[in-house]
Amino acid sequence: MYCAVIALIATACGTSSQVANKSSNNAPKRVKIEKEECQKEAEASSDFLRGYGIGTSADQMMARDLAALAARNEIVNSVQVVAANMIEKYNQQHSSATSGEMTREDKGKAEQMIASIAEETLQGARVICSNTYKVGNEYEHHVCVELTNVDFTQKAHNKLTSDEKLMIDYEAEKFKKDFKEELEAYRKRKEQGL
Repeated sequence: MYCAVIALIATACGTSSQVANKSSNNAPKRVKIEKEECQKEAEASSDFLRGYGIGTSADQMMARDLAALAARNEIVNSVQVVAANMIEKYNQQHSSATSGEMTREDKGKAEQMIASIAEETLQGARVICSNTYKVGNEYEHHVCVELTNVDFTQKAHNKLTSDEKLMIDYEAEKFKKDFKEELEAYRKRKEQGL
């Protein structure tokens, strides 16, 4: 009888531990996802415009090209948002009373002009981080591309102030300063998921 009691306790303990293990195995595991090195580089504060991209393909070169395209698109999208915000602030400073305010059509033209300059300037962008991983049968490529802010802002300022229709009255150094401030504000909003 003593053996039967021990066997019953062992069985009972074994069953309860199996139930405990079973219930804890069903719970989702919490795993912290680390940022990839190139993503960290893209998010690092810099005087330059940076974009991060990921490309996945069975062909390694295609994965690289897709990642570079995604990074360049991120830069152009950032420039469009920053330019729209700068133009909005410019309009607020130059109300219709001073006749310096831009029409909706002119605002759109100026934003498109800035995005076009960013795309042109991206031809000379440099890759500052590039990593390739093999995931199953596919390649996953991560890249961070950098566009020098000085070249870009100078070109954008020259184009906007020399356009006969727009004739934006924006001092070069103020334009660069405002662009940098707006870019930092955009980065912070993006970091916060806004």
